[in-house]
Amino acid sequence: MRIMTRMGNAVLDVLGDGDFVPALHSVGAPLGPGQKDVAWPCNSENKYIVHFPETREIVSYGSGYGGNALLGKKCFALRIASVMARDDDWLAEHMMILKLTSPAGETRYVTGAFPSACGKTNLAMLVPTLPTGRSRRSATTSAG
Repeated sequence: MRIMTRMGNAVLDVLGDGDFVPALHSVGAPLGPGQKDVAWPCNSENKYIVHFPETREIVSYGSGYGGNALLGKKCFALRIASVMARDDDWLAEHMMILKLTSPAGETRYVTGAFPSACGKTNLAMLVPTLPTGRSRRSATTSAG
């Protein structure tokens, strides 16, 4: 996690009094005295990923999925940035570039801005049924 994120007091020093979206991630499974850690810590009965667009806050609790620890990427970009964009008259977009190659070797690209929950990931997970067909996807979220 330290490789993929900036964390700690040094980050707060750089941010100063500037605007940022605070995010809290907890697996919800604190270790008791003498208790050994497990391979997949989580709270199997209570899992929450909550966005608070009005106050620009994110809370993830109970999930052991490492991607949820990247809340600034997943939740900020996918939910709160859209609200901030609306409030500040700019546009937050989910961009995708899809490369499709036919069995004959012909390549076509599909690009565009797509909304949340429209099937970008499902399309990216497409497994060609023809033996030599290939697909490759690159998706990102950007503001513009």
